[in-house]
Amino acid sequence: AFISPHGTVLVKVEMFAEKIDTTRPGANPDIVTLTAEWRTPLGQLESVTKHAYFYLESQQYDATKPSIWYEYAGDCTGSSPQNCNVKTWRADVTVQDSTSGLLSFRSDPIGLILSKEFIVGTRDQISGYYKTSCCHTKVDIIATDILGNTISKTIDIEKKGLNTGEISAIVLGSILLLLLIVVIVFGIIACRRRNKRTLNIYPDHRVAD
Repeated sequence: AFISPHGTVLVKVEMFAEKIDTTRPGANPDIVTLTAEWRTPLGQLESVTKHAYFYLESQQYDATKPSIWYEYAGDCTGSSPQNCNVKTWRADVTVQDSTSGLLSFRSDPIGLILSKEFIVGTRDQISGYYKTSCCHTKVDIIATDILGNTISKTIDIEKKGLNTGEISAIVLGSILLLLLIVVIVFGIIACRRRNKRTLNIYPDHRVAD
């Protein structure tokens, strides 16, 4: 097919189950490799390759969107339009679609960096991160599964809250502080009781009139 510059073309690919190796354990799914080749105006042959999982199973209805989790790193507190380019922030993002499998995982604006390339159709968790200056405080994370179910989540560093680790640290610190206060109070009470016993070891003596 002829494709004009910046154009796209839809190619139908048919897969046959008898081509899948079902003799080895865990043969479902198998990995299919798709390669597209083209020639540059100078006649050089170039290509791009993409891998996809091929599942051998009965088709199931899936209206469930992928799941997205994220954590903040960095802080833009105190930033202003005059100095926002000095500080940076980062979002560590994880996405998963455990039903039909993940098709795409991207950010808007562009800039999401994946920890590793994933195979289309994977049902495992895929991680990546987005990093930018405090001049740009928002990013949309978009994930789509094989059947077209799409989820978009906006990450806004200006709405950053405490993460799980920070909350745990605060709770633990509060518990330790409370225990310290209890120990100090019991220590004071014990000292006062001991001093009181020391003062009362002799009986009262009165001088007769």
